[in-house]
Formats: sequence, structure tokens, C-alpha cells
Amino acid sequence: MKAFLKILIIVFLFSGLFASMQSCENILSGTKDSGIPELTINEEIQVNSGTSSSDQVETITNCNLNGWEIRNQPGALGTVTLVNGPAKPALGQGSLEFNSPDTKIVRLRSNSLVGTPVSAFTELFYSTYIQSRTGDVDDAFIVLQIDIDGDSRFDFPIVFNPEFNTGHYVAGIGTDQGPTLLNTWQTWDLLHGLWWKNLNDIDPDSGAKLFTLDMLVQEYPNAAIGAGGAGAIRINGGAPIELGGFLGPFTGNVDNLRIGINGLTTVYDFEETTANAGPDQNVILGYGPDCATLTGIAEGGVAPYSYSWSPGGSTRDQASTEVCPEFTTTYTLTVTDANGCNRTDKVTVFVNDVRCGNKMDKVKVCHKGKEICIESKDVEDHLAHGDVLGGCKTSN
Repeated sequence: MKAFLKILIIVFLFSGLFASMQSCENILSGTKDSGIPELTINEEIQVNSGTSSSDQVETITNCNLNGWEIRNQPGALGTVTLVNGPAKPALGQGSLEFNSPDTKIVRLRSNSLVGTPVSAFTELFYSTYIQSRTGDVDDAFIVLQIDIDGDSRFDFPIVFNPEFNTGHYVAGIGTDQGPTLLNTWQTWDLLHGLWWKNLNDIDPDSGAKLFTLDMLVQEYPNAAIGAGGAGAIRINGGAPIELGGFLGPFTGNVDNLRIGINGLTTVYDFEETTANAGPDQNVILGYGPDCATLTGIAEGGVAPYSYSWSPGGSTRDQASTEVCPEFTTTYTLTVTDANGCNRTDKVTVFVNDVRCGNKMDKVKVCHKGKEICIESKDVEDHLAHGDVLGGCKTSN
């Protein structure tokens, strides 16, 4: 009997262990039994590309590009600007916007990475938003200048375009990051994505070979970022084929550029400083409150902000100020961020002057279409019967 009980106990323990191992296997393999929803590749990228406390965040604004430079193609009619939106950007309130009405590329460039070994990259992401485009390859794409002989000068450029990181392009060499979408923020993994050498303006549709950065390092172990050309790293708006491939026009945005080198990540947040002086207000001179409190709001850019009102109220250099105008007045709010960016907005305080009488101590009321001048103590009764403060308005 004791031997039989021992066998039952052993069987019970073994069954429990086997069930636990199956449960763990289901969780680790990501099967539906795990209860964890499956993500698309682009959703996984966006989940894993948020900022952390160890990241260095650099805010790029219109008046302080922090080492970046706008360098469009010669003769380009387009613009590169900082804007609020569109929609909800990956970081903050703003983004970098590329607007190219013709067939020439507009771009932002930097030479800060010159000399950085390609093998040193540990993270490389950016987020894009396409508002409108003419061709499928028109996008906000990234170019790196590559030096392979150690002279710090570039030998050839390589290009990452989201359009070539999906579908049949990635078969056997990369992971499908999903199709590019209109009016949607998408985040792209350049470190593990596919690039090509931009030689003689030939793209993957014309025979250019796609490769990952690891594959580039395998071919060129000393590959590094080189100087020269139109910038060591470029964020471009348009299409990567400069001779005949870019149909134009194109409008799109970039945010959340993340560059990790040897485990240290710098995140570039593109923001426009904005000033909001609030809604227009009304005051009544001669009856009730004849002052208004104006409150300004600053967004984007780099905090802290300074505020200035003109004409000044009770506190000219504060976010809020009290004004007591005797006639309708428009006030201008100027917001300056830590980068020195100035933005303005206006608010109008409309004054209804209802004073009357020889000493201007009585109140004008429109009574049954006729203007009368009464004691202030009688105003409430008149208003209760449908009279209106101020003179009677007439129309022709």
C-alpha cells in the first residue's frame, strides 16, 4: 500500500511539472494561450522606441537647430520647417515638416557623426508621417555617408527608405516593417532595416542590392561615417532617386530620431515654440467688472519660457496679467523659449462703455428701443425686464 501511494505521489508531481513546463513554453513561444496580443512589426518598433531616463534628449527648434542645417537641393522651391502636429507626433507637440512642391529634395543635415564606426550603432530609429505624395517611393528617408578607407571622407552614400522595407524587398534578408501609410505616424528601425548604396541614382527597383548595416560591416569592417557631400547624415523629404524618380509634390513629417552609439542614445525632438494669448474678452466700463485677466500659454520649443505683454498690464512680464482698458484694445503676447525662439499671439479686449450723466456716474441702458441714463442701483431691475446695457444699436 505504501509503495502504491509513493507511485501516485510521483505521478502527481510529474504531471504538475509537465503542465507547468507546457504553460511556460506557451508563454515563451508567444502562442495565443499566453494571453498576450500579437503585435505587427511596426507596432513592436513603436512600443520599444520610447524614451528612457538614460536617453539624452535634444530639442530642435526653428531658431536653434542644435548643429543641424537645412541644405536643400540647388534650385529647390520647397521648405523644411518646424510645425505643431500633425496629429499626435511621436514626441512632444511638434515635428520636422518637409514640403516639396517641385521635383527637388529638401533636407536637414548634420556632420556630428563623422568618424563614428558603423559597428558602434546600437540603436537607430525615426518616425514619419506622410501627408501627401505623388509616387510610392516619395517619403522622408535617411542618407548616411560611408567612409571605408579611413580618410574620414565619404566613399559612397547609403539610403534607408521605408518603402523598401516591406513586401518582396525584405525576402530572405530582413524583417517586414509594414507598408508606408498616409496620415499615420509610423516608426522605423534603421539599425535592422535594409539600405542600399546610392550609386548612379539606381534604387532597388532598378537593381540596387539591399543590405543591413551588419552586412555592410561584414563587407567593410572599418566602415565609418564620412564627411563631404550634402552632409554626413541627412533627413530628406521627397524620393531618393534624384534624376527622374521623384515625381513631386511631397509633404511629410519626421520626429523622434533616435541615434544610439555604444549604448548611449540621443533622441532628437523637433518642436516649434508657440504662443497662445487666449480668447478675446469683453469688459463693461461703468457697471460691473471693468478689468480682464489675460493668460498666455506656451507650448513646444524648450522650457523655461518668458512672457511679455504689450501694452503691459499689471504684470507685463508674466504669463498672466490684468488689464483695465478704457477703450477696445488689442494686446500682444510674446513668448521666448530657452533657445531664444520668439513667438507672438494677439488677444482683443472689447470695451462696452456704458457710463453716462454729467459726472459719468450713471449707466446707459437700452429701454424699449430708446437709450436712457439711469442710476446704477436701478440697472438690475431694467435688465430683469429685458433691457440691455449700453446704447441702442440701429441698423440701416
